[in-house]
Amino acid sequence: MVRKTTETEGAPKVPFARPLSETVGKGRYSLGLLAACAVAFLGVVLVLVVAGRSLIWETDGRLLYFPFMVAEGEWLRGIVASVLAGEPSVPLYSFNLGFGADWLVSASGNSNEPLNPNSQYYYPEVIGLKTEASTLAGNCLVSAAVINGETYICVMMGSTADDRVTDSITIYDKIKAH
Repeated sequence: MVRKTTETEGAPKVPFARPLSETVGKGRYSLGLLAACAVAFLGVVLVLVVAGRSLIWETDGRLLYFPFMVAEGEWLRGIVASVLAGEPSVPLYSFNLGFGADWLVSASGNSNEPLNPNSQYYYPEVIGLKTEASTLAGNCLVSAAVINGETYICVMMGSTADDRVTDSITIYDKIKAH
């Protein structure tokens, strides 16, 4: 009789050594993973609602946040698998996974402060802007302002969330002074 061997035979026992189809307790695993994802989703939604943000992402945001959601799903899967294996543990979470740092910036409030008349950073000359943040690039801001009939574009890169706004306003103020 010929015996078929698998790559996982003789390997140390780890939660993901077998395909999911061969995993015992798939129902518990699936429910646990669903519950963990639901808790994570509700946590993000709660942060957005409390901050007064929209729950609908911009079209260009999907590609940015997808790697983060994949990394978060793998993190949650590790937690659920360790609980089901009888050795509960929580892997160290890193905001460098995917674009994890970006959701913190998005959830912290409206980053388009120079366009918001209720903001302390409101700058009426600004006619448009785009903010972005990532682990590698830091906080960035590209804005346009009409000053004395001329349109100026200011680009701030590798900054902090607050400094990118205040620094661009400082530059526009210097342009107005000349």
